[in-house]
Amino acid sequence: MNKRDEIIAEALTWLGTPYQHAQMVKGAGVDCGMILVGIFSAVGLIPPEFRPKPYAPDWHMHRSEEKYLDQIKGFAHEIERNQAQRGDVVVFKFGRTFSHGAVIIDASLVLHAALKDGKVTLADMSLDADLIERDLKFFRVMGLV
Repeated sequence: MNKRDEIIAEALTWLGTPYQHAQMVKGAGVDCGMILVGIFSAVGLIPPEFRPKPYAPDWHMHRSEEKYLDQIKGFAHEIERNQAQRGDVVVFKFGRTFSHGAVIIDASLVLHAALKDGKVTLADMSLDADLIERDLKFFRVMGLV
């Protein structure tokens, strides 16, 4: 199994995990930042002790500092949309900042911890009304080719 397949397999094990701010317990609670940590540390691409906490759940609504992107850039580099592949990360702009991350599963299908759904779910970026009009940035975790 190649590393991208490992990422997808690990990501899918998080499906249905309840949304819980600043948590990372598969099956019990996770948010859109910590799920990335959980997935990429499980496959050995980021250190398992990496913890971007504490952070306020509404930072993106009241501040302009790109805290979420700064954390992503610590273990990934930005790529162009046409370079994005399964296992890469897409970050959506919510509020004033890029503050919601997801793992690309295939084409426009992503896995993310969605507050509106209350759990980790799959979404089609081209159809999901909450994602379709958002500004996007794409990232590749360092060590992934």
